[in-house]
Amino acid sequence: MEDQDVWQQFAEMCRKTDPRIWIGLAVMIGMYILEAKLVSKGHFRSKREKQKEAAKAAGRMFLAHRVKCTRTVRDGPKNGREYTYTARYEYEVNGRTHKTAVVVRNAEPPSAITMYYDKDPEKAFSDYQTGGGWITGLATILPLATAMAVMLLLGYRGE
Repeated sequence: MEDQDVWQQFAEMCRKTDPRIWIGLAVMIGMYILEAKLVSKGHFRSKREKQKEAAKAAGRMFLAHRVKCTRTVRDGPKNGREYTYTARYEYEVNGRTHKTAVVVRNAEPPSAITMYYDKDPEKAFSDYQTGGGWITGLATILPLATAMAVMLLLGYRGE
């Protein structure tokens, strides 16, 4: 099949497709672009990321030192072997020793990590424990849900 035939078939498919689908697709792409701009400006941050920024600004951080590290090897589907490192860190707060664990794939964890705390040093956390939380899931699903809602409001029922 020649390239021209492929482009002609694609153009024919586009002409036959319900315009409400194209409008929904445009809305979804626009939502993803809007989210990208908001993320780049720092508007989509998890609670943990905000706590970390506040702790850095107030100087509420300290080091935890690695006391143990184990490596697990398994055969991966694509890359051959995959390494998972589990490191145990200890840090002292108010005269008591606390422990935390970090799991890293394909790279050995550092010998020391920075721990942050918001108000209580007993509840410290590290960069390895700052997940995206629910905001990441919402940012993924919201554009798709909005596009579907727009298509339904325009009367598209999947004919």
